[in-house]
Amino acid sequence: MYFVSFIIPVYNLKEEELENCINSVVNQTVERSLYEIIIVDDGSNNGIEKLCDSLGKRYEATVIHQQNQGLAVARNTGMKASQGKWIVHVDGDDWIERDLVESLMSFDKKEADIVVWGYVIKNGNKKQELLLRNKAAFNEDYSLIKEKVLCSILDYDSSFSALALNTSWGKAYRREFIEQNGLFYNPALRRAQDAVYNLYAFDRVKNLGYIDKALNYYRADNVSLSRGFNPKTFDYLQETAKAVEGFVDRQTTSPRLKEAAAAFVQRCFRMINLQYYQHKGNRQSYRSRRKAFLSGMETEPFRSAFAMKVNRPGAMNRITDFLYGHRLFGCIAIFNQIVVIASNVRRRFI
Repeated sequence: MYFVSFIIPVYNLKEEELENCINSVVNQTVERSLYEIIIVDDGSNNGIEKLCDSLGKRYEATVIHQQNQGLAVARNTGMKASQGKWIVHVDGDDWIERDLVESLMSFDKKEADIVVWGYVIKNGNKKQELLLRNKAAFNEDYSLIKEKVLCSILDYDSSFSALALNTSWGKAYRREFIEQNGLFYNPALRRAQDAVYNLYAFDRVKNLGYIDKALNYYRADNVSLSRGFNPKTFDYLQETAKAVEGFVDRQTTSPRLKEAAAAFVQRCFRMINLQYYQHKGNRQSYRSRRKAFLSGMETEPFRSAFAMKVNRPGAMNRITDFLYGHRLFGCIAIFNQIVVIASNVRRRFI
């Protein structure tokens, strides 16, 4: 058995992105025999699938090709093929520090179910390192911070915002913990599948560990495919919203967590609005888009989520919540344009 299994999902990436990612994994400071690399090509069709095979031969990595089924299935495929004590997910367009495995080995004396660490956001030439301020947060009884952790995954608590708890990267999952709890990604989800997975994973954790290093690099300057126009956006995000609502309904009676879930579901609908109803790629008439917007807000779980009237802090959030609460489709579009213009002006003077 390997100490670490690196699982790298790939779908139509750029060659330089994937090569940079794989190089960061193969150049670890420990012996190559201590870890395995599993590349899962999720039905790429831009030629990157050939590079996957080439890199697999060059670095003795396992390469699995499958029909395009989404990130959740790709992660599951890699997990089922892995043999490591720890499972570490690395997105193919990001990269890791050379001492990630070494750092995890040094930490391995503590029996944690999941180990998390900090990361670096890279946007062009700018870098920002994010580490946990309260270094001893995970040293206390996990049951005392569990609610805050779950709310952080739903982006409703800032206690652990530096750790990207809603992602699969930036952490290591102990294989035995995964197998004992049957923790696999929901194959029906195409958006925010990592967040839903982590809700279940962190809900069942008994011991959580933290390494005070920024061991992942997250590329924020590439254009995400999820931001483009996709006619299935409503279906994808509604499925994610239902999954979050389902988790909360089954797992807890915590008012705080239910409020966090409602805020997450509301955010799913705002994303639908930006990426579907009001997206420039949507060629439907204004009247048709507005009608679809109003109809969507009356669809569950969005209707119930907005009925909770979650109070988010901050002036911008209050304005946004007011506009959505009153279904002001046109005003929302204008407000969003103002925000974009203001953001662009601000960048010029920074």
